[in-house]
Amino acid sequence: MPYQAIPHDPVSRTIVGFSPPLINSGLSRALTTGRGVSVYYDQQPPNSWAEHAHNQVQILLALDPVDAIATWNLRGEQERHGVTGQFVWLLPADTPHALDWHGEAGMVVLYVEPAFVRAVCGMDVTCAMLADFSSLARFNLLVWHLTGDFRCLCRKENTPTPPLVESMGTLLATNVLRHFVRLDDEAAPGLPLAKLREVLDYIDAHLKETITRLTLARLARLSVRNFGRLFKIRTGLTPRDYIRRRRTVRALELLEEGRLKKAAIASEVGFYDQSHMKRQIRRLRAEEAAVTRAALRAG
Repeated sequence: MPYQAIPHDPVSRTIVGFSPPLINSGLSRALTTGRGVSVYYDQQPPNSWAEHAHNQVQILLALDPVDAIATWNLRGEQERHGVTGQFVWLLPADTPHALDWHGEAGMVVLYVEPAFVRAVCGMDVTCAMLADFSSLARFNLLVWHLTGDFRCLCRKENTPTPPLVESMGTLLATNVLRHFVRLDDEAAPGLPLAKLREVLDYIDAHLKETITRLTLARLARLSVRNFGRLFKIRTGLTPRDYIRRRRTVRALELLEEGRLKKAAIASEVGFYDQSHMKRQIRRLRAEEAAVTRAALRAG
């Protein structure tokens, strides 16, 4: 894992409401407390976390597909939502919440100090957000890479050093927070959110086929030139680069599942052949490393 460990300064900070789940992997995972972000991760069997609250902003990521019911009470309003698959759940500080899920999953919970949130986003988290994990992973290579590493750690008996866990958690929290601020802001520049979601859903459903900018521009009801410009402003990627990354990430997911042969996977996600897929995977790995180095240099 190419992360530079930040100086770890354990603090006598109390994470209100935190206690390791009674039902867990049996690996006795401990909470890693940090200066801005504290981290808990584990491989969880079907489980239930009763209602509780924390004095930090909470980011919970389910790294494997599960069927779950999330409830929370924000400013006296109770909400209850069902979710299927991998998901990310963002909650303001001091929000009572509970979670029930079916299916085994790697879970990462980040407890983020409100001051850290303001430093990263320039604002407080004031509303709860529950989203499909793909809304994060399909934009942000670093998030996809970090969660992949956390998924591996959830399944291993050996535990990395606290400075490394804190570094990973801090990078992940920073990118998740910035993602929600940027992509859930209707007033942000670039392709309007409704059109963006329509385009991204189309791409995911047609990876096996040839996807042209003209097709996507028509879907967004824009000229090809304007579509490409607005798409990049909103996502940071050209349509071509986004499609390439989605195909590569999907190929890696299918390779991990192990149900299809490599040639079949290449065809399924729209690559010319197995060799083409292999080259794109190498390219993605190089991009991951570059993004990670840039994030570390930026602090």
